[in-house]
Amino acid sequence: MANLRKPLRLGIMQGRLSEPIGGAIQAFPSRTWADEFVSASGLGLNYIEFIYDVDPMDENPLSSGEGLSTIKDAVERTGVRIETICADYYMRSSVLEKSRDGDPGGSKKLVWLVDKAFKIGARRIVLPLLEESSIKQESAQSKFLDCCIRIGEQLSDY
Repeated sequence: MANLRKPLRLGIMQGRLSEPIGGAIQAFPSRTWADEFVSASGLGLNYIEFIYDVDPMDENPLSSGEGLSTIKDAVERTGVRIETICADYYMRSSVLEKSRDGDPGGSKKLVWLVDKAFKIGARRIVLPLLEESSIKQESAQSKFLDCCIRIGEQLSDY
């Protein structure tokens, strides 16, 4: 009987193949992110979970057309894909409240991030509901569900 299992795919969180930045356990490696694709390929890894954070937001290649092209080139050159973007941005800028860049409820930034994910082939965005985006209280849970519905309506093209 044929084995119907899919082959095991292994990936790694971005920043784990670079020196830690400022002692942080998880941070976007702005200087070495492209090198991580080469390292991941050499280790036989299939994908990298990309990080999008508040700082250094402007140094993240997701923030420009040129950066998106560089990401696509790294993926094509190494065969290491980006399947997921971890939106660490929302740990310091609430998905529920007005964000640092004036986005009411964080929905514009999330829709923007979905667009960038779509352009580089990522099919998942992880929302770490911690710190500023914690939804421990029932009122926050309700607000988060409303936010998801509002964002869902804006994502019909994706």
